[in-house]
Amino acid sequence: MPNISLNLLPAERKKAIDTILSYKYLRIITFLLLSFTFVASSLVVAARLLLQDNLNELLSSSMAINQKNTSLDKEISQLNNELKNISTIQNDFTKWSTILGNIISIIPNNIEVKYLNIEKTNGRFNLNGRARERADYLKLKDNLGKFPYLEKLETPLTNLLVRQNVDFQFSGQINLSPAKPKL
Repeated sequence: MPNISLNLLPAERKKAIDTILSYKYLRIITFLLLSFTFVASSLVVAARLLLQDNLNELLSSSMAINQKNTSLDKEISQLNNELKNISTIQNDFTKWSTILGNIISIIPNNIEVKYLNIEKTNGRFNLNGRARERADYLKLKDNLGKFPYLEKLETPLTNLLVRQNVDFQFSGQINLSPAKPKL
């Protein structure tokens, strides 16, 4: 069967109906686009408000945490300063009892010590006393020369001239951290 189309309307009227239908379709498409744009913008505004609210919560909790951390940071800084002070004190500490005990142990029996001075700041020491015999004095001189903490041992030659009741004097440098003991 052939397709027959019957058109009873004049051409102007057909053109007017086509224009009306085009405008109608254009209005529907415009309405749909505006509706879609409205819904999308509403969703974007809602998401923005939700994100802003979450950001405000995050900032307030972050500020609270920072305030807590500030006090902890201050305490940690104070503890670190105290530890540095303790470390400095420990580094400057000298165990004099060990050094003096070792000095006393190398002094022979017939020696009387009258004066012992050790100056940590300039590293000097002085030892004065009396030996009954010259041999006792020489034994003390030998012991002090071998003592690991004492360096540059000096004594007057006049100490060698007296046989008995030798008043002696020793001076020199003290090394509070000897590399290797000589004893």
